[in-house]
Amino acid sequence: MSLVFSQEDLSYLLNHENTLQAKTCGNVVTYFTVPATDSIVSALKQHFHAPINEDFVVPLRWITGDTPATPLTSEKTLLVYLTDSVGCVTIGEEAHPISANTGFQFSKGTAHYTTCTKGARLLLGPMNERGEPIPYWHRFLPELCRCPETNLQQYCVQ
Repeated sequence: MSLVFSQEDLSYLLNHENTLQAKTCGNVVTYFTVPATDSIVSALKQHFHAPINEDFVVPLRWITGDTPATPLTSEKTLLVYLTDSVGCVTIGEEAHPISANTGFQFSKGTAHYTTCTKGARLLLGPMNERGEPIPYWHRFLPELCRCPETNLQQYCVQ
């Protein structure tokens, strides 16, 4: 599903202070959030038919490198790539290019992973249909930490 967000929403997510700070940390994975706008919530509800919670904050992560195949446990998983990347994301048996503003929704137990990626890419989610982040990397995360350069609280994998 392409064009999940308007150019204005995409620009807000890409240029938010938290997004820019998190990118400078240089971790393999950096989890962080930005405040949701009404139009972002509306777009997620429209494209995914998701009952997003009222207190929703946008769960984002910068990821560098390939991700392992992981079946998630939420009934529905939603994710949106916010930047282009070399490589592809495979969901179940289908491979897709990693393209900016492209969203995916899949059911419980469906594995997803990336291959042949290069550089950092920005991802909204994975989250469940209520907008709650799914702890995709929970097995690999050592602890909640602070980026030394920005003091931004985040989960870090170095």
